[in-house]
Formats: sequence, structure tokens, C-alpha cells
Amino acid sequence: MKIQKITPQDTATSMRTSHEIVIIDARATDRWVSSSVQILGATRIPPLECDTYADQIPTDATMIVVYCDRPRESVSRRVAAWLVENGHRNVAVMQGGFRAWRHAHLPVESRGTISGSATFTGNAASV
Repeated sequence: MKIQKITPQDTATSMRTSHEIVIIDARATDRWVSSSVQILGATRIPPLECDTYADQIPTDATMIVVYCDRPRESVSRRVAAWLVENGHRNVAVMQGGFRAWRHAHLPVESRGTISGSATFTGNAASV
């Protein structure tokens, strides 16, 4: 199965619709720790610990979008491939990752602990 790509703008649009969407922050731990923010509603899944956090990723999500901050989305692609191999469907990598999201002035929030809620049901009016 080929992994889709999605722009930050299309991700934000999907977050505003009635579709469930899961946003996964797959930035390397050192980069995540050095940042004070994450994409609004993102779930933090350390890229080398996917198996540990697998139960936090809903299997019935309409779409899963993975982002990182590495060139050519290298970490996001690796996590997305893992998701597909483990039965998730409609998995996409955010083009340009976190930097593109910030450059587009899309909403962020103070980052939480290692993981948090990332499922959007209904309209996410603040996106």
C-alpha cells in the first residue's frame, strides 16, 4: 500500500470537517523536547517506540496523519509504514512536516507529556 502525502492546509481542513482524524507527532525525542509546542491535538508517538504506544492509535480513525521535522519526511514515512504494516488504513505523511505547519500559521498548542488525545470528531472550530 502506498503511503499518501497531505499538505498542512489539507490536514487543517480535514480537522475542521466531521471526519475523525488522528495527528501523530513523530519528531525525534530531542527535537520534540526542545520545542514548546505541537500541532493542535497531536498525539506524541516517539518514532523508535511505536510498539509501546500502538494501543493509543485508534484503529477506526478515518485518517491518520503523521508529521516530523526531518528532511523529506524521513521519520514520518517510517512511522507511517509501520502503521500500515500493523493494519491501519488511510495513513498519510504531512508534506513539509512541522515546519510547513508553522510556516502556514496553523494552530499549535503547548506540548503535553509523551502522548495525548488526537482524535477529532465533529468540527474542530479552532483549526
